Amino acid sequence: MLLFRFKLIISLHGNEVERMRTLSKKSIKYHLYNKLFISSVKITGCSQYLLDQFHILFPHLNRNKYMPQHNGVSSKFSEQTLFVQKNNNIFTAARFVPKKGLDLLYKATQLSMGNNLFVAGGDENEFLTLGLKKREGVILLGPLSQNELATHLAENKITAIPSRKEPYGIIVAEALCCGSPIVATNVGGIPEVLSIAKEKLDQVEKGVFDSWVKLVEPNVESIRSGIDSLLNNNGSIKDYLALVPKIRKEFSWRKRLKEFYRLLVQYS
Repeated sequence: MLLFRFKLIISLHGNEVERMRTLSKKSIKYHLYNKLFISSVKITGCSQYLLDQFHILFPHLNRNKYMPQHNGVSSKFSEQTLFVQKNNNIFTAARFVPKKGLDLLYKATQLSMGNNLFVAGGDENEFLTLGLKKREGVILLGPLSQNELATHLAENKITAIPSRKEPYGIIVAEALCCGSPIVATNVGGIPEVLSIAKEKLDQVEKGVFDSWVKLVEPNVESIRSGIDSLLNNNGSIKDYLALVPKIRKEFSWRKRLKEFYRLLVQYS
């Protein structure tokens, strides 16, 4: 190795790659990063999407080094009690930053009748900085514990993830494991999360899954259409909840870490 006397495996996460976008390729920091990545035997990322974005920044690196290492979910979500009887709330949880698309969901739910929008993750001041105003039917929950988050995901009628960008989308995996019907945008790593969830499902089960989990475009009209589709779904929620045990297995940390352990053994 050029810099190290041991084999180096680097793990990338979304915020790290985003920060690298601001680096000048003539900067010392970019040069040091480059030396680090060249010296590695493998580079993992929480999604293939993130690795593709990383490769744009370092296009000369060998793609054979890349390996997606998808995240698992906490036992709080994989052991959450499932509820057949849902309340009428639409729920979302995210950092209050533009890329999370809360403004899109805010506008998409303006015409919802009888469905409150519960928003977790930030306070009213942060909400206002997004150019949004409190209105009737919008309830800000603030930061939630994992127990509180799991309960909301299990009990609310719909979980909406309106992101404009999303390196992985762990909230999607958590919502699936809690048996929540979902509207999520077709961005970043979210399609990968849904593919993992459907991996062990048969064709009939995939049909049920697709009727309760809607992948939509990151715009107001598409998000509203996805929400309306779930609100008017006449299928049995029990059929969807019956899939959850299979889905939970795909997001168990035991399975995720087993894949990473095989990588470590390969280079030990």
